[in-house]
Amino acid sequence: MDTNQQDLIHLRPQNSDEIDLGELLRKLIGEWKLVTAVTLLGAVASVVIALQQTSIYRVEAILAAPSIAELGAMVDQTLVPIDSEKAMEKVVESLFSIKNQRAVFDQSELLRLSTLDSTVTPNELFNTITRDLSISRIEREFYNLSDNERSPFKEVNISFDSPNAAEAAEFVNTLAIKALASSLETFKDDAAARKADQISQIETQLKGLQEAVKQGRLAEITRLEEANNLASDALRLQLNLLEQQAKTNRLTRMAQLEEAIKTASSLKIIEPISWESLRPTNANAQFLNNLSGAPEAQPLYFQGTRLLIGERDMLAARTDDLLYVAESSAIELKLTQLSADPKIAALKARQNDTIYIPNYDELIAQKSALVNLLVDFPIARMASLIQPAVASTIPIKPNRKLIAVAGTVLAGFLGLFFALIRIAIKK
Repeated sequence: MDTNQQDLIHLRPQNSDEIDLGELLRKLIGEWKLVTAVTLLGAVASVVIALQQTSIYRVEAILAAPSIAELGAMVDQTLVPIDSEKAMEKVVESLFSIKNQRAVFDQSELLRLSTLDSTVTPNELFNTITRDLSISRIEREFYNLSDNERSPFKEVNISFDSPNAAEAAEFVNTLAIKALASSLETFKDDAAARKADQISQIETQLKGLQEAVKQGRLAEITRLEEANNLASDALRLQLNLLEQQAKTNRLTRMAQLEEAIKTASSLKIIEPISWESLRPTNANAQFLNNLSGAPEAQPLYFQGTRLLIGERDMLAARTDDLLYVAESSAIELKLTQLSADPKIAALKARQNDTIYIPNYDELIAQKSALVNLLVDFPIARMASLIQPAVASTIPIKPNRKLIAVAGTVLAGFLGLFFALIRIAIKK
């Protein structure tokens, strides 16, 4: 056997290390005074601790969904659809609103109590309230529903745990009433905003239609004016051509007259003459005309210088050749009619385009109905407080009996532990 094995021999269990339970029990009984003293001391301490614990009371209130009659005129309006469940959802939103909770807290007795307690600030107390405040939907088990379905939203439970039962009950009731009023005001505001939005949409639509009709009228005026301008330009061109042709004819006639005047002057023809007057006898002239079968055309200078000069001077003095154009009057009349087109004048004189707007009267009727629609709902209710909170006299915690019993049991075990230590020391 080597040296290491010899060193470990003394660590092997010996028969003298065996525990005699009977002897141990007799020794524990012998230490009954210590165990009893520790147990009694623990029991007394547990009772004292239990009595020093602050009592917490639970106050509860129940809100019920409104009936159709309680909703009143809110059901009939179409601005914001509403029913019992939607009304309850709005009430729950108001209950969870930190703004509403703070407003109720600032007016409650809980705030006054926080000012009397220097260990807690109002903000800390409010944070505690928001943490301990419970708002839950009440589920009824008598509805025959599948696993994926929920019972109708009919009731809401508001519970609050607080050491001040009366003040807590007052806070819960005030919060419930505040939520009912706030949710109703929120609904009214939503309806009023929706009403204003729909009126604005109709007004925008009306303005758009009026502007479209106006632009259409102006476009029609422009189109007619352009068409009339084109027609007028064509007529003026035609009139100018006629005037140029008349002037050309006048100048041509004047040139012919000048030549005839010169010829007549050279022949000393002052007064009009004819071929017959130049023949030897009238009988011979008649005989010659009958042989030719047609009268001979007389030269222009046969009119004599007096008539020729007079006609020439008259043509030279003429200032407007259109007066002698037969078509000019008709053309000028057409120009006058185009410049004073009655259709264009009627379009420009129109002051009200609404009669040409489709569905205009219907839109005006819709707007008038919206304007006259009341969104006050004075007798409507979003929910009912069917069970107000009351101050409870029975605390929900602490469980003083449980604390005392648990403390006593723990003290008993501690006494046994001390007894075992004492026995071990004596041995």
